Amino acid sequence: HWKDTPGKRLSADLIAGLPDQTAASFKAGAEELCSSYSLDHLSLYTLTIEEGTPLERRIARGQVRWNSEKADRMWLSGRSILEKHGFLQYEVSNFARPGFESRHNSVYWHLENYIGCGAGASGSWYGKAKSDGSPGCEAGLRWTNTRDIPAYIDFWTQNAKNRPAAIRSDSIPRETEILSSETQQFEYLMLGLRLREGIEDEDFHSRFNRKVTDVLGADKEEGVFRRWQKQKLARTSRRGGKSSYALTGRGILLLDRFLEELL
Repeated sequence: HWKDTPGKRLSADLIAGLPDQTAASFKAGAEELCSSYSLDHLSLYTLTIEEGTPLERRIARGQVRWNSEKADRMWLSGRSILEKHGFLQYEVSNFARPGFESRHNSVYWHLENYIGCGAGASGSWYGKAKSDGSPGCEAGLRWTNTRDIPAYIDFWTQNAKNRPAAIRSDSIPRETEILSSETQQFEYLMLGLRLREGIEDEDFHSRFNRKVTDVLGADKEEGVFRRWQKQKLARTSRRGGKSSYALTGRGILLLDRFLEELL
């Protein structure tokens, strides 16, 4: 059995709303995963129908039966099953037993720097708060290396003898995007509010020289966050003397709507 192998961890993915999947078969699969395997981590998704794909065309022609509301109900039933078995929803689509949250993905969700190495890989470097104390942060950079594997290999092979510092960044075969202060702030909110722990006021201020309460409308009677809080879709908490702002279990499912209202 997996749990009898020292140092091994097991994670699984579940997709709700597959074509011809029934609510009963989905629940049975979720129950079997939780009961028969020693899982530490589980990702739960609803099937996304991508425009222009063969599946999307078959659904449009009526060749495949698919219903988005039915898929969403399956997802909710899956969340209930996972929580019943001791998994905590620490992010919109991710569940873990305490202490087994994904360290890799948390880098993205907390807007930390990461380097993308290899053909097609992406990396991001975020700016620090402005040194003059004004609202906002310095510009950041995101890059995506060329997907042309031979071109990527040739570039680094030809420059292998050079010191890395001697290679001009604009000569690397990749696409780049300058991340404005506004873009970084939006991504911070979008990704941070995916997490059940939410956003810490102190961390937000250290990045953007702004109070997150001002941005969210948490301290105004008609502010977006305050209105959602009254509907029990948002919550505040304090940990270690720091204030956090997050969406509730119901509210986190409506993250897109919250961001639309906020912007």
